[in-house]
Amino acid sequence: MSLRSFLTRRVRGVRVVNLMALTVLLTLAVTSYAFKTLAEAQSADTADIQSQITLEGKRIRLLKAELSHLESPGRVETLSSQYLGLTAADPKHEIAVQDLARVAQGAPPPPQAKAPTS
Repeated sequence: MSLRSFLTRRVRGVRVVNLMALTVLLTLAVTSYAFKTLAEAQSADTADIQSQITLEGKRIRLLKAELSHLESPGRVETLSSQYLGLTAADPKHEIAVQDLARVAQGAPPPPQAKAPTS
């Protein structure tokens, strides 16, 4: 069978070449529709993940603000004095760095202890 006879052959009144072209066209249409659908699904997933990232960022900022509030020195000082009876250290109880070894051995601090200089 030659190429010319194949191209001019008819099946139920339609040339074989036209049937093949229609088959290729339909295959391309279905394939492009499938790829488009998959791309839209991935785009929706990407948008969903992006919104989750934004939400998590907001939650992180909220938790950092709450932590900052909970660790504020004024709040800790108020709670420690209210519940534990603690107060700020009296400056007259501070000693110089060179006297620490003597106090650690059990000796009393020097009579005129000064606050350490920074």
